Amino acid sequence: TRRKSAGLEGLAAVIYVPYGVFFSWSFVMSGTTCGASPTECWLPEFSQLPVFGRALGSPNGTCGMDVAQRPVWKLWEELQRRHKNVQVVGDANMFERLPLA
Repeated sequence: TRRKSAGLEGLAAVIYVPYGVFFSWSFVMSGTTCGASPTECWLPEFSQLPVFGRALGSPNGTCGMDVAQRPVWKLWEELQRRHKNVQVVGDANMFERLPLA
């Protein structure tokens, strides 16, 4: 029998990012460290949210993010265009709950 989770019903696409995969990254923040270019905010409203931590140095109107996470965000955005539901999974144990055929 397949175990199901209410949060994973109707799942169409999965991005597996093992927990801690970004931990060893050097925490290069867009717009603030190592000359990394600033990044636009996912939604324009996000540029109005309070800023804290490493993103404090980001230029106004941008959203600082770890540059290693940006490709995952872009992949998620692309998959959203083609699939009804997209889930980012960080724990391999979650795969036993995924409603995959």
